[in-house]
Amino acid sequence: MNVNGEPCAPRGARTVREGVGIPGLPHDLEIEVSRLKLYKSNFLSQKYSLENRLLKQYPKEIQQVEERIAAFKEDITLLAEHQSEDFPGMEICGTYFIEKKDAGTAIIEACKAQTSQAARDIGKYKGFALLLSFDPLSQQFKLTLRGNLSHTIDLGNDIHGNIQRMDNALEAFPVKLSVCEKQLESLIEQRENAKAEIEKPFTQEDELKSKSARLAELDALLNIDKKENDTLDAEPEQQEENGRVRSIQHLS
Repeated sequence: MNVNGEPCAPRGARTVREGVGIPGLPHDLEIEVSRLKLYKSNFLSQKYSLENRLLKQYPKEIQQVEERIAAFKEDITLLAEHQSEDFPGMEICGTYFIEKKDAGTAIIEACKAQTSQAARDIGKYKGFALLLSFDPLSQQFKLTLRGNLSHTIDLGNDIHGNIQRMDNALEAFPVKLSVCEKQLESLIEQRENAKAEIEKPFTQEDELKSKSARLAELDALLNIDKKENDTLDAEPEQQEENGRVRSIQHLS
């Protein structure tokens, strides 16, 4: 009993009740520690993803774009070697045409004679091989100008229009080269940013360590209280048992 004559609660139970509502108790702290661990897990996941991109993705993508840039430059050089102000002539199915109209007509005739969807070599224009194919999905004939890279256009029924499309595809090389160069710059910048990101530490690491240590301390204290409660609860039972033993001995 206490000084007012009221029965006292077991010491361990009193410790737990007196702590109710105090910030930093295990339940509250567990939530905080779990939250910080989740943040760290997400941080590490993003870091590992960046490391993987640095090791595999960026090198592969940069190499592919560099190779494409080199190929475009070679195709631009090839085109320059065969460029002229007038129609330079075109070879179609073994015949060399010096007139644009005749060359355009020969392309249409080659389409009519196409019996397979697969691409076949039908000639040459401005140093580029010409491959004719048929796309069953779009129901269109395709003409590919192949140098170091392949440049494909859709063919129509206009003999002059088809040749104009071919010239447009060739003249677009500098623009496409510029796009690739900008893509390479972007990839290199992304790679450098990724390198900087993976060097950054988890900013809440100290807070996580501190709160984890505090949680471990509180858990240890509560374990001690639990053991004391078990001991206190066992004492009346032991006293009662001892009393029964003495009574039996007295009767004997």
